[in-house]
Amino acid sequence: MKDGDGNEVKAGDWIRFGFGIPPVGVQAPIVDRNGVLTVLTPKHKPKEATLALLEKCVGSYWKIPEPDIVSMMHAGIGVIHVTDKGPEFVPLEDFYKQLDDDTPTK
Repeated sequence: MKDGDGNEVKAGDWIRFGFGIPPVGVQAPIVDRNGVLTVLTPKHKPKEATLALLEKCVGSYWKIPEPDIVSMMHAGIGVIHVTDKGPEFVPLEDFYKQLDDDTPTK
């Protein structure tokens, strides 16, 4: 799919769009969910939407450079995980997968 400026967007890209009255600006990542481009918006309703549905509902969106860690945390899509190598940003999806993987089994 292409953004409002004609730039191709894919999983891993970030987009910017606005919706509502008054308009609320949103920055969000695009992920691949079973072959479907999906936009993650955990601090908004709905918490995610397919890119096709988002385009239908809000009209144009624009590809942006990946935001800094603070912006990603503010958007509610990740956490800081401290390791022996220092702090690192972990997307929430990956963080929850790690929690599931670390769950002891009986």
